[in-house]
Amino acid sequence: MANIPIIIEKEGRPLTTSRAIAEQFGKQHKNVLRDIERLSGGQLNFEPSSKQSEDQNSNTLTEEQYLKRKLFFEENFQLTTYTNSQGKEQPMYLITKAGFSILAMGFTGDRAIDFKIDYINAFDRMENMLKTGVSSIALQNIEKRLEAIETTAGKGENAARDAVV
Repeated sequence: MANIPIIIEKEGRPLTTSRAIAEQFGKQHKNVLRDIERLSGGQLNFEPSSKQSEDQNSNTLTEEQYLKRKLFFEENFQLTTYTNSQGKEQPMYLITKAGFSILAMGFTGDRAIDFKIDYINAFDRMENMLKTGVSSIALQNIEKRLEAIETTAGKGENAARDAVV
């Protein structure tokens, strides 16, 4: 595992990345990218409502559905890049809490439920810290300390204290 931060702060907003989601949920990044593209409506067909089939399970969107998805996608998923271990730029998304929520709805299993809870809690902590005016560097230090405490929970008081100093 690359140990990618779950939640980051950018321009005063708590965000996660498609890479962090892939790592935390044990998925290949290319599959998370594929899931995000599906959410965007990019792989669905759009036809004017007059041509729309009555079949509710069709992959054809109405204009209203298409515009609603497009707006949600633009507000909650920002395409960017990262440099991989071979020095090549690769696609990655910055994702809001709402974007994460809709993406993670499709992830199943006990492990997925635990990670969803962890992500939502991490987003909430970051949002609260941003509201109180804590700086980005302080936020990162606080987040590291919280992660250390969570990691050492149950290992004894001394181990937890040593991890956060």
